[in-house]
Amino acid sequence: MTVHAHFYDRRANALLKKYCFDEAIDYHLSAAKFLTESLKATDNEKAKQSIQLQKEYHLKQKDVLRVKKIQYQSLKEVLRVHKEAISRMMKARNGKNDDSESEENSLQKVIYRTIEEADSLLDILVHKEDANHSDKELTSNGSSGDAAYSVGTVHPKDDKTVIEELKIVNYQLSYK
Repeated sequence: MTVHAHFYDRRANALLKKYCFDEAIDYHLSAAKFLTESLKATDNEKAKQSIQLQKEYHLKQKDVLRVKKIQYQSLKEVLRVHKEAISRMMKARNGKNDDSESEENSLQKVIYRTIEEADSLLDILVHKEDANHSDKELTSNGSSGDAAYSVGTVHPKDDKTVIEELKIVNYQLSYK
């Protein structure tokens, strides 16, 4: 009979490692039952004392495992709540990163566009002298020294307008 009790004890410990608390309690109760039968079968006082202590151990394990089960469930709940909180924070962080990245990209595009406008306005000022020079050549020679530029220009802006636009572009760049 004590052999069966030892088997049930080992089985209960194996189930405990798998967090199967109710099944482990059942095995401890079965072990206590086998030990009760062993108590009836023996006459030796030392053996009876040993078997009685083992029986008490298995009955106490029932209470210990119930407490462990409650602790395990509480811990599991706490971990679930923490996991959800971390998940929410990560989603919020990723959402914030996506928004900030899109804002950063749009800001970067605006800055590049503004820089391109400034470059084109500067290019107009620089090439205005070349255009004036090529217009003089066109009228004197009958042909253009810079034909590609002359064909593409319709009405060039005057210097005052270009300078005013450059001031606006510089203001936009400095405050973005």
